[in-house]
Amino acid sequence: MKIKMFFCDRTTTVFQSPEKPHIHRHLKKWLLVGMMIFAGIFFSGDLFAETYDLTGTWNYTLSDNWAVGGIECNPGPAASGTCTISQTGDAFSFAFTSGAVCDPPESCTFEGSVDVAVYTCATTDSVDDEGGSVTSNIVFTASSATSASGAGVSKYTHPSEKWECMWGSNMTLTKSENG
Repeated sequence: MKIKMFFCDRTTTVFQSPEKPHIHRHLKKWLLVGMMIFAGIFFSGDLFAETYDLTGTWNYTLSDNWAVGGIECNPGPAASGTCTISQTGDAFSFAFTSGAVCDPPESCTFEGSVDVAVYTCATTDSVDDEGGSVTSNIVFTASSATSASGAGVSKYTHPSEKWECMWGSNMTLTKSENG
């Protein structure tokens, strides 16, 4: 059987085998299955992403420091030292143990959660006798069980809300040989 199709003054002849119509049904079925598999792989990028348990002692480096804000808002110097990570499932705690100046000391300890290889943690602390507070957030991505990188941002808010200061830096983490 011949089927004629007309497109812009051109005639195309398509041949269809009348004795094998089931072939077209199977081709359509396999094409649909292939498209579903492709879509599943494309839209599930995190499905096969590596997850890690980062529990241990780490060396960190803070770099590319910046700051914006009011009175005495400065980025501070680049820093390096050690920190600890304690992970249980998708929850973890992070603490600077050397190299960082934390006043009060509680501002060096963060609590957070893990989403595949992305670690997000925060802490909020009162930091002065005027009632000012600092909220600090750190987000880093583990590229292996011994390496991660990300950034941290802190924001001081004065209780009068007349001024604030925000500062941050990039962070690299490498697992300590003792970790």
